[in-house]
Amino acid sequence: MSRYTRITFPVITGAIKGDTLAMEQILNHYKGYINKLSVDKLYDHLGNERLTIDSQLQKILELHLIVAVLKFQIRK
Repeated sequence: MSRYTRITFPVITGAIKGDTLAMEQILNHYKGYINKLSVDKLYDHLGNERLTIDSQLQKILELHLIVAVLKFQIRK
């Protein structure tokens, strides 16, 4: 049994059609991955490393995901 859940077909088709709730479910599904990709290392004046999330990069990645979902075509 997988610990990861899959996005259901109705959610995918709803998001493709522009349903905002479905798109929000997809964004929430990928939130952890987007956050992981958005981590930025900053260093303070003592040289200590701090990990933060680059919110601008996070929004760019979310936007790319939204565009990709809206362009997605389901073949029958």
